[in-house]
Amino acid sequence: MWNCLLGAVLISGSLSTALGKTLDCPETGKKPGEYSRASVELCFQDWNKNRRHLKVESPDHSVLLVVDGNNGQISKKGRAVGPAFEVTADEEWIWSPDSSAVMVTTHLGNAGPESAGVSFLDGLPTVRDDLAVTIRKDFAARHIKLPCASESNVAGLTWLNDSKQSVLVAEIPPSPHCERADGYFEAYVVSIPGGRILQRYSMKETVSRFGNILGARLLNNVEGQAEEQKGR
Repeated sequence: MWNCLLGAVLISGSLSTALGKTLDCPETGKKPGEYSRASVELCFQDWNKNRRHLKVESPDHSVLLVVDGNNGQISKKGRAVGPAFEVTADEEWIWSPDSSAVMVTTHLGNAGPESAGVSFLDGLPTVRDDLAVTIRKDFAARHIKLPCASESNVAGLTWLNDSKQSVLVAEIPPSPHCERADGYFEAYVVSIPGGRILQRYSMKETVSRFGNILGARLLNNVEGQAEEQKGR
């Protein structure tokens, strides 16, 4: 069965029209996601009618995620793996290169700060279930004077080193309540399955190293921070 160890939250109201229908949602999911160009977004074909039917394959095509409405089911080589589970609105999934794990960013509206998680197939090692909390605490401790640092979002970005490391971002919520820090983010490289923080990158370093994988939301944050700097 799948061990979903970490959740995530993302406000993504811009993904649907006034009629509740998503702008673009093929059966294979929306690509790329908001946070990462490596992710697939588990979008709705019709939000108001709760209509969502998706088939999302892992890189080697051995694992398949099928989503119907709010229910998801994993199968491997045609056989169901574990029980069905809940899929929240517009989750972002990033399969590991070896198809053994997935990094999930779950969208829960205004329920809380965004976090990212890693899930593995049964029998494989598991990452600590406090990974997102660890990153958020580390980010807050290093930015004591930064508004909203203790409420940072954590989202998945990409995988490194043949699925042995994952890259996540800690992001100040893009909200006017966070003053001029809103949208500032940094990248964290963590070991898998150990969940240990291996490296931290400032926003500038993150853009330099991972600029080609940043999703639209993070790219907008980069532009916003640049405008803030000009205005100071």
